[in-house]
Parts: sequence; C-alpha cells; structure tokens
Amino acid sequence: MQFIREDGNKSFQLPFGELFHVASCGQCDLDTIVIAEGYATARSIAETTGLFTIAAMSACNMKVVALKIRGLFPYSDIIVAADNDSARRRAAEETFQALGCNGQIIYPTHGNDFNDMLVKVGSNSLKFHILSSIKKEAVYD
Repeated sequence: MQFIREDGNKSFQLPFGELFHVASCGQCDLDTIVIAEGYATARSIAETTGLFTIAAMSACNMKVVALKIRGLFPYSDIIVAADNDSARRRAAEETFQALGCNGQIIYPTHGNDFNDMLVKVGSNSLKFHILSSIKKEAVYD
C-alpha cells in the first residue's frame, strides 16, 4: 500500500523489495518489456503502445525489479522508461547498466515523465516517440 501525503511525498507501508505492478491489460508480446518508475507512467505507456509494461513503484526499486524481470525473461529486450529529473535519471541509468545487454533507456521529450508527456502531446505523439526510440536502437545495435 502506498501513501501520498498532501505535500506530494510518497511512502509505502512495508518494504517492497522485488514487488512490482503489471500495468498492462490483456495479453502482450514479451519480446519487449518496459519498466517505468510509477504506476501512472507505466499505465500511460502500456495503454498507448500496447507493450508489456511494469511499474517498479519507486526509483529506488527499479534496478531490483529490472534484474528480477531479466531473470524471468532472459531473452526479452528491457526498456527502462526514465523520468526526467536528475535523481530519477540516475536511478534509471544505474538500472540500465545493471541489465547489460538486451535493453535500453528512453526519456520523455516533454514533462517530467511519460504520463506528463501523454498529457502534453497526446497518445499518438507518445506512441510514436516510444516505438521509434525502441526501433532506432534495435537497428543500430
């Protein structure tokens, strides 16, 4: 259970370790898995792209969750969907480095996270940004 205080600070009732939330609905291809920090961001990505998307629920939990997912799906490409502020970018970059191969990191072009980007530019622009970012990396790797 997550608590959000009036000042915007968030906390969890219990330590969450490797716990995460699957933000996707229905069946998704597991060739590409997106890991985002929060639920709103993960859900925005899942609804817009149709990609299998997971909410790590916190920047400090992203690396643990990503490594757990890597263990469960060793051949999937794992996309780390980073938030745009410096602390969360750092957490996403550490997560990406821990994954090694078969992954990449993407950043929103508008707002602090991909949910902000969805609100600012709409679903078509968000979908194009995410899917074209993934395809570019796949072509050059």
